[in-house]
Amino acid sequence: MAAGRGDIVRASSYAVVTWNAGGLHKGGDGGKQRGDWLLQQWGEDGSLGVMAIQETHCKDDDDLCDSVRDLRVRRTVIHSPAVEGDGWAGVMLVFSQDWEVIESVVGVPGRVLSARVRCGLSGECLNFVVVYGKTGGGDGGDWIDGLADVMDQTYSTVVLGDFNFVEEDRDREGDALMLGYDLTLARRFSDKMAGWDIHDIFRAVRGDDDDFTYCHHRGARSRIDRVYVESELVGRVTNVTSKPVLGQVKGHRMVRIEIEEGLGLGRGYWKFNVSLLKDSAYVELIRDTWVRARGDKGDFEAVGEWWDYVKDLLRAVTIDFAIQKRREERR
Repeated sequence: MAAGRGDIVRASSYAVVTWNAGGLHKGGDGGKQRGDWLLQQWGEDGSLGVMAIQETHCKDDDDLCDSVRDLRVRRTVIHSPAVEGDGWAGVMLVFSQDWEVIESVVGVPGRVLSARVRCGLSGECLNFVVVYGKTGGGDGGDWIDGLADVMDQTYSTVVLGDFNFVEEDRDREGDALMLGYDLTLARRFSDKMAGWDIHDIFRAVRGDDDDFTYCHHRGARSRIDRVYVESELVGRVTNVTSKPVLGQVKGHRMVRIEIEEGLGLGRGYWKFNVSLLKDSAYVELIRDTWVRARGDKGDFEAVGEWWDYVKDLLRAVTIDFAIQKRREERR
């Protein structure tokens, strides 16, 4: 039986990792070696629950190396392949058996992939979104629109991957000044994510530390691989680390966070997206609903019963409005 809202469940944690693999094609240079290493992580890390991968370089699932395809034997693998003209892309989410996938949505093919999932152990529902930003901001940050499209107010969200830009000078080695595309993409990211209350969990947990996740072949280092979580998850993240892959000094490190399991939030958990308050149609809907609810007040014996009814009513109309709005935006 799934844990209900507020029920205390086992005191443990699960790990979430993200890595830009740089190619997992069965015929690519090093693809098999990298795929074997990923499979090995699942065998060595007993707490691993979610894995996000960028740059599969595969235009079809059949292009994936054998070890990655073998992951499907005991895990759920969702792959948004690279598309014609964007061959370096391809993103993937892998979930342990503890997670049930409710729905997956592609925001940008090969660049943005969302999976809404439920944890079978705690009943918690989350939206994991893997992103792979365009190198050098070549698309002006259009992929960020795709990210905004897959955000969902009915789930707590974790956004992770290779963003290919930094938000602060200190995230380039030596506090180097942010590049032009850093500034452009950081502004666009901030604008699109306004209202979602997501936090760079590395800064939230480790403050002013340095932990550069990418080393360019010329030696310049930066923290372009990041994880963002919504505010209700921040206090449950106990550790944020990174490590080199296959002993490599250059390229991307794997970023790992640990999230405590504490509350079973279940499917009924609802979180209001404050960005809706900027939508005049939504504001008008809530005003009309409130007037109608006040008219129903006499039908209840106690004010508390009426207030519970009002909260359920507002929740229902808000979720319905958000769903319809999201569908219209995707057309």
